[in-house]
Amino acid sequence: MLDIFLGIFEFMLAILAIFGFIATTIYYGMTFIEERINSIRTFLKIFCWTVVSLCLLMPFAGFPNHIFFLTLASHGIWLFFLYTSYPFIYIGRPDFLCGLLLSVLSNVSFLIFVLSDLDLNFATTIGFFIVFVWGAPSIFVTSLAAAEDDFTNESRRNNRKVPRNAWASTFARAIEWARSKMPHRGNKQE
Repeated sequence: MLDIFLGIFEFMLAILAIFGFIATTIYYGMTFIEERINSIRTFLKIFCWTVVSLCLLMPFAGFPNHIFFLTLASHGIWLFFLYTSYPFIYIGRPDFLCGLLLSVLSNVSFLIFVLSDLDLNFATTIGFFIVFVWGAPSIFVTSLAAAEDDFTNESRRNNRKVPRNAWASTFARAIEWARSKMPHRGNKQE
């Protein structure tokens, strides 16, 4: 009985640690991206074009066609955002939601393929996931908070009303709550 209780406690503690790691990464990543938005845009363009180029080799490497098409379509949508509206992307846009959905479907199909068909070591599997699935969407989502914060601060300086999206304001409140829990909340110029 004690083993079951300790197992549940360990699982809950691991979930809290994962959420804390994600919140910390988003907080510090948002600050980094906010200060270097043009460099991040250039990096994302190079990264997405590299992934699309590598994706064209997937059918020859033995990957199924659905993984090839999902990866190509999701990174095509991320490239579309980079060339049209980056960094001011609203979370509620249908094409942004489609990009996130394609990334999730790509993650699931990649995971099923890796678990059932490939006998790869851990480092190779994580490398595939970081490059082909998680890289671009995680930077895009982190830059949403940085762009929203920058856009809001700029509009306050100009005393204009900013149209806000319900999802964006919810995400901004969650980030602000995470900031309040961080040990150092000083000015960036300090």
